[in-house]
Amino acid sequence: MKATILWLLPLLGCLTFLTHDLFAQQGAQFQPRNNRSAPSKQAAQASEQPISQDLLAIYEQTHAAGDEASLTAIARACAKVIPDNKRNSADRKYASNLFAWALNRRGEVRNEEAATLVEQGQLDQASSLDQQAAKDFETAIQYNDKNWRIHHNLAISLAMKGDYLRAIQEFSTAIDLNADYPNSYFNRAELYFELSQYTQAMDDYTQAIVLNDSDPQYYNSRGHCRFMLEAYDDALVDYVRATELGTDSAV
Repeated sequence: MKATILWLLPLLGCLTFLTHDLFAQQGAQFQPRNNRSAPSKQAAQASEQPISQDLLAIYEQTHAAGDEASLTAIARACAKVIPDNKRNSADRKYASNLFAWALNRRGEVRNEEAATLVEQGQLDQASSLDQQAAKDFETAIQYNDKNWRIHHNLAISLAMKGDYLRAIQEFSTAIDLNADYPNSYFNRAELYFELSQYTQAMDDYTQAIVLNDSDPQYYNSRGHCRFMLEAYDDALVDYVRATELGTDSAV
């Protein structure tokens, strides 16, 4: 079995799986996304009904919201709007999306803090934060199930808890919603590999490479997969390419 460390830097702590000595330890990195923006003013303007100014003011707060307290404040403000029948449907929908964004972002912040605690050896505190983050992602999906980032984050949380089948389902949903994000394929491939479903893993590693052919870990992991399928010449091709892209990797 390929040794795997699942982590999301800076979004998640890490989990090391028990492994066989066949492969040296590999880090399967779930990279952060570049776009963490909240539902935009453009989305509000596209609504058939005008969005109230208080909600647009809440949106402006998202630009500076970077800690748990400020994100919680945004979520609470939105939570008051969502059930308010005196509000128009556009307000309630926009508040739901903004609420989901705040919870998802808060989950990411909690995972960042958990990663720091793991590095400091405070594993119990890190585990508690990761559990809180998972709840944030679960709740966020209830209010906006069309956001692929939330499904991706939840999938990682599920994988860290060992619930690979549900994690694969969430990665698949993330892919259905956004087929152009290579790490969704790579992350799902890692889980297929852990389940010894090498053909499925191979397909996903290959698709990740199609979308991003400059990540050495993609080639390294696909090389492991090809090794397990006894396609040794092809595995060597991937390993060579991985060394070309990751010249600083002793592995």
